[in-house]
Amino acid sequence: MLGLAVLLAACGSGNRIEFGGEPGETGQGGAANAAEGESGDGGNAGAATGGSGPSPTSAPPSAASAEELGACYHNSCEVTVAEDTDIPLDGSCGIETLQVRQVAQDGVEFFSGDESNYVSATVGPGYDAYLNGLLVHVAAVHDGLVDIRLSPGG
Repeated sequence: MLGLAVLLAACGSGNRIEFGGEPGETGQGGAANAAEGESGDGGNAGAATGGSGPSPTSAPPSAASAEELGACYHNSCEVTVAEDTDIPLDGSCGIETLQVRQVAQDGVEFFSGDESNYVSATVGPGYDAYLNGLLVHVAAVHDGLVDIRLSPGG
């Protein structure tokens, strides 16, 4: 991608939407794939850090509202989403819309772009993927939802 270095330098400041702690377990790593022969960083999977989940008396989690997804616009947030969710971003990290295509216990599929120019990754709980200049961390998968953290990556 032309101007990727400029995009990385300009990438995000952000907002935070709280969810339960990160899992103490590890999942399958992510692999970022870029079309048109660009391999990108290839996933850069990282191990999960320990943490505690929501207390047993917590209300059941729900997917983020459109307003909550708007907090991700500047490429930095923590949010809980369901599959088939589009997260609007400002494009400064090389991605204008991050699609959560599929949520499964063993991995979450992310996609951005069109048929001829795209990036995608399948990321397991506790792992990261770099999509252009965006770091996507899958904190946990539960009840058909995924807790993700977006931040500028490099």
